[in-house]
Amino acid sequence: MGKHVFKPQPPFVPCSEVCGKIIAAGEGCSMQVGDLVFGQTNGTLREEVLLSEKQLYPAPAGVDPHVLASLPTNYGTTIHALKDIAKLQPGERLCVLGASGATGISAIELGKAMGAIVVACASSAEKLEACRAAGADVLINYSSPHFKDRLKKEAGGPLDVVYDPVGGEYSEPALRALGMGGRFLVIGFASGGQNPNSAIPKIPLNLALLNERQIQGVLWGAWRMQNLDADRANMQQLV
Repeated sequence: MGKHVFKPQPPFVPCSEVCGKIIAAGEGCSMQVGDLVFGQTNGTLREEVLLSEKQLYPAPAGVDPHVLASLPTNYGTTIHALKDIAKLQPGERLCVLGASGATGISAIELGKAMGAIVVACASSAEKLEACRAAGADVLINYSSPHFKDRLKKEAGGPLDVVYDPVGGEYSEPALRALGMGGRFLVIGFASGGQNPNSAIPKIPLNLALLNERQIQGVLWGAWRMQNLDADRANMQQLV
């Protein structure tokens, strides 16, 4: 459709995550033919993919390759966001928008693993049940009226961190619900649909001044290529 911010020139092969066995290795590569690996590059929806070693992670024994194939983008983004950028602490209140999506579920699971109180926000009862199953503590349907008021009332207190992969009309109410020193993580703008610009909220900067709120961008793909050791440590912690 040509609506995404990154526009590969057609024809192109879609998808960006991969898990499989090495069938050939270049000179100096520490990985061996037959090793099971997973990672990320462009154009992975095919039988064979060419990657550099820095794009790959060794697969641990006993983990389903289908799980590993879905791990880097979603969970790599989230552990970087919560651990490295927001520095989420046990007992803090984490609000996840778009919580039933792939990155949302990863934020629920990792937030709980880090000891946070997770407030999951989604647009239907069915989606919120998926959030409950993933471990969310509080469930809020933001398609119902008065989301801003309900978020402040039902979350149990001021938010410490907002994880926002969807953008759109719910970003500002979530930002307003942050307490002193709260961190707002900009993950993406999935709510745009046919009009991507509609997903990019126009945030009044006085909201950052009030309560010393921090608006923090998360661009895991670019960060990992400049911080390979830190990224590998995160991925090792995940698996």
